[in-house]
Amino acid sequence: MSGPALLQHDSHQAIHEAAYEEAKALTELLQSLDSEQFLQHKKVIDLLLEHWNTRVLAHAKEEEEGLYLTWGATSFLDSSTLQQFVQEHQQMRDTFQSIVVMQEEGAMLQPILAQFLALLAMSQQHSSHEERELRKGGKSNV
Repeated sequence: MSGPALLQHDSHQAIHEAAYEEAKALTELLQSLDSEQFLQHKKVIDLLLEHWNTRVLAHAKEEEEGLYLTWGATSFLDSSTLQQFVQEHQQMRDTFQSIVVMQEEGAMLQPILAQFLALLAMSQQHSSHEERELRKGGKSNV
């Protein structure tokens, strides 16, 4: 997920889209399970947590530690836009952490599912925001 692909609009969009679609499919699977299927709920929740951690949040970290530094250094984007992107990532990390805590505390399925749905919405909004800036070419059309 790192490297030159992050700088290309189409490649970057494909990374976001693939991660989103996988998270959406797993979330829909969780929604479709019968309320009595507790063991399956836990397995799907574990898969979702792994997905968000290794795909979406890892990608966010790569952006912050590489792409955003490059954009800031080249004035591709202004610092307030980059800070907003980091804040959006932090919101996703905070929501992810709340799901981890909820699961550890044995929360019911519906509140956990609501948080996964919120993560999907946050991710989609953030990706659209970031891709829009990448498509515009930032301030310096890099």
